[in-house]
Amino acid sequence: MVYYWRRVVSGVRDFLTLGLLPLGAAVFLSWILVKSLIGAPAPQVWSFVGIACAGVILMFVARFSMRSPFFQIPRESDAGTARLQLEAGQLRQAGCRGRQRRVRARRVRRQCLATKGR
Repeated sequence: MVYYWRRVVSGVRDFLTLGLLPLGAAVFLSWILVKSLIGAPAPQVWSFVGIACAGVILMFVARFSMRSPFFQIPRESDAGTARLQLEAGQLRQAGCRGRQRRVRARRVRRQCLATKGR
């Protein structure tokens, strides 16, 4: 998420194409949906609500019970963040508990920042 935010605010063109236009499209589609549902009969509205709820439930089923690999894809482009995520996963597998994991993650984060020269 941080990568995309940095990319959006990196310049005027990126702000327009990655930030403002998608936001405007989402607002426009929401407006169309609301306008169409206002004049719709009750069964049609409840059908839409049922389909939307079924979609959200299926998404959670795919995420938590089926453990879809889509949700395991790292979304960050920063190598340090990916390294921290990998390290946290290894610590979890090794059975490290809360405080041990936080101390180790801080140490790895410091090492990552030191190698970047920050």
